[in-house]
Amino acid sequence: MVAETTQSLNQGFRRLLWMNTLAVSLISTALLVYFKSDISSEYFAIPVVIFAIALLVLANRYSVNRAKAGIAHTIEELNEQISTDVLTGVTNRRAGMTRLNQEVGRSRRAGAMLTIAMVDADNFKHLNDTYGHLAGDRVLKVIASTIHSHLRTNDVVFRYGGEEFVIVMPDTDEIASLIPLERLRKRLASLTIQFDDFKIKTSVSIGVAAHLDSEDDIESLLGRADEALYKAKHKGKNRIELYRSEQPETARVALISN
Repeated sequence: MVAETTQSLNQGFRRLLWMNTLAVSLISTALLVYFKSDISSEYFAIPVVIFAIALLVLANRYSVNRAKAGIAHTIEELNEQISTDVLTGVTNRRAGMTRLNQEVGRSRRAGAMLTIAMVDADNFKHLNDTYGHLAGDRVLKVIASTIHSHLRTNDVVFRYGGEEFVIVMPDTDEIASLIPLERLRKRLASLTIQFDDFKIKTSVSIGVAAHLDSEDDIESLLGRADEALYKAKHKGKNRIELYRSEQPETARVALISN
């Protein structure tokens, strides 16, 4: 992609150099004729000079605009590549944490609701050991694409690490988040993933936590989601656990099960 843009820019600059040379040659010829000729040559020289100058201005403006557009397009594609997880195609951790930080900041300033969900593939080590790492990669790709297809346009999913994904859901409280998350959980549990001659079943466990107040930071938010996820795993997997900060320790987690 960078090589293609570089080649295009080189071709554009070569065209610009050729047109500049042509324009300068025309101007030089016209001026020589104008000053050296004994005949009244202004009818020839002046229009040529005007035409050459116009050509020079237009050629430079056109080439510079094309170069700007090419560079802007390249920067956009590079930013997309830098922020994308190579395996799954969703946002990577670095870019995802940046976006989460932005949403937490917005939640603080505007008092807006914000909920995150930590999604983890169940029995992933066993899957890798049984079918191989390429099969595991295939499962992660399916999980990522399924999550992405169940999100709203302003939601973000990013790969947090290994087989874990984080979903950022702006303007959503934890109760409202359960509807799309439960739909996602059921969809993944119903899938059969074909890999070579194998038909692989998978499921996910999900831990949900809401951003609390202006003192709440990203680490504590992720920590609560991770705690809820741990309890989902501990209670049988393929389920959603909702972290309840306002409840006593013994009743912090609400179970959403099929």
